[in-house]
Amino acid sequence: MTDLAHPDDRLGAVGHLASLREAIARRARDCGRAPESVKLVAVSKTFSADDVWPTIALGGQTRFGENRVQEAIPKWRDLRTRAAEIGETIELHLIGPLQTNKAREAVESFDVIETVDRERIAAALAGEIQKRGKAPRLFVEINTGAEPQKAGVLPEDADAFENFLKATLPTFHRHAGYKHAYVMRVPKEGETEFLVVTYWDSMEAVRGFASKHHAVLLANHGPVVAGANLDAAVNAIEELEETAKLYLLLRGAKTRFLTPAQIRELE
Repeated sequence: MTDLAHPDDRLGAVGHLASLREAIARRARDCGRAPESVKLVAVSKTFSADDVWPTIALGGQTRFGENRVQEAIPKWRDLRTRAAEIGETIELHLIGPLQTNKAREAVESFDVIETVDRERIAAALAGEIQKRGKAPRLFVEINTGAEPQKAGVLPEDADAFENFLKATLPTFHRHAGYKHAYVMRVPKEGETEFLVVTYWDSMEAVRGFASKHHAVLLANHGPVVAGANLDAAVNAIEELEETAKLYLLLRGAKTRFLTPAQIRELE
C-alpha cells in the first residue's frame, strides 16, 4: 500500500521548492511586500502524478499549472483525490492554449484558465459556465510583443475585446472575474544570450549569467533581468521591452547603429 504522507521524492523537487520559496520571500521583502502575498503556481506539465505528489504531500504546494486539458484530467483526478485524503485542496491552472471543443472539460477540470485570447473561446467558456454552474477564474492573455507565432489578444485590440466580453457575454463578465495577463517578450536579436532551462538545477546557471548580463532569455519562460537593486532591475526590463518593440517595428527597415564613440558619450 502506498504511503501517501511519505512519498519517494526521486527528483528532489521538495528541496528545490523550499529554496524557491525562500528566494521569492527575499524578493518580496525587498519590494516591501509580505512573502505570503505572492502565490506560486508550480508548472507540472510533463511530470507524472507520482513525481508531482511529493510537492503536495511533503512540500505543501497546492497551486499547479498544466498545458494540455486531456493530459491533465486523469493526472489531477488522481492527485486531487490523494490531496483530499491528507486535507489539502488543489487549485489547478490551465496555462496552455485552449480549443473551443475542450471548453467543457476545461470548465469542469480547472479552477483558473489563463489563456482566454479570442471571442470564440470566450463564448464557449461562457456557455459552459452557464450550463454547469461552475466558474473558473479567467485571465485574458495579451500578446504584448505582437508576435505572430504566439497566442494572445493584440494590445491594440484589448479594449475592444474587453468591451465584447462585457456587452456580449454578461455571463462571462459576471461570473468569471477575469483578469489581464501578459505573454513573453522577445529582446533585440543578438543582444541577449539564449539559455535553455530544462529543470531546477539550471536555475543556478541563470544566477551565474546574472553577474555578466542584464538579462537572460529563457526558452518558453521569457526574460529574467538582473540589477544591483529593484530600481535597476525595473529599468533593465523596461529597456528590454523597448528594445524588443523597436526590433519588431524596424524589421526589414534600414538601420544605422551608433558608433562606439557615440555610445560612450551617452553613458
